[in-house]
Amino acid sequence: MEYHQHSSIHRLRLAAGALTLWRVPPREDENPRDLRESTAFYPLVGLGVGLLPAAVLLLDAPAGPRAALALAAWAAATGATTLVGWAHSCDAALTPVDGRHRRLRMLRTRTLGAFGAVGLVLLMLAKWSALAHAPAFAPLVAAPLGRWAMVHALRTYAPAERDRPEAVLSGAVPLWAATWVAVAVLGLVTAASPDPARTALAVTAGTLLSLAAVAFLVDRFAGVNGPACAVACEAAEVGALCALLPWG
Repeated sequence: MEYHQHSSIHRLRLAAGALTLWRVPPREDENPRDLRESTAFYPLVGLGVGLLPAAVLLLDAPAGPRAALALAAWAAATGATTLVGWAHSCDAALTPVDGRHRRLRMLRTRTLGAFGAVGLVLLMLAKWSALAHAPAFAPLVAAPLGRWAMVHALRTYAPAERDRPEAVLSGAVPLWAATWVAVAVLGLVTAASPDPARTALAVTAGTLLSLAAVAFLVDRFAGVNGPACAVACEAAEVGALCALLPWG
């Protein structure tokens, strides 16, 4: 296999292809190690994702429309992938059915029920209201933290289904490398923010909310999967955004 396939640039491209609208599908002969190692760059890709909504929040416009535009830019940058995973997870985890296999079957059907629709609406309302009042740099904290949370979920829990694509990553991703990248990115943003203490609190709040959400889903699905990783990301983002609001 050629050297460029093992390079950091190639792995960064794989990470961007997995997390953004810019799709870089892995080749059939892709080295599974490259797919795993690419997750170390997830927080860095998250910083790139957060740049677009952060730029929109700098516009001189009323808070409500500006927040809606920033949220639309955020969803567009990611291809709304995590939003879809959140909605399907709400359906499968909250619908009153018996058995792990029935819940996983609901995830595979890709149909949106009442719990998924309500969960998605509540998520969007929470993010919109937070973006309307949070500082412009808030997405630069939330987006990298959310992508780190995905890596943490993959590394911590066994896959819910061994035959799914995420099973290639689960349990073998470089969590420590992703953590160091996240510390570097979030440390830089925190140091540049006007209120470093509140920014650090936002990172803590987002992390705790994400851990709790993933633990709930793992109990429902008996393992982690793609939708659960999407919930880890969105929960971390919402927790961080809400902690950055000017409370009081």
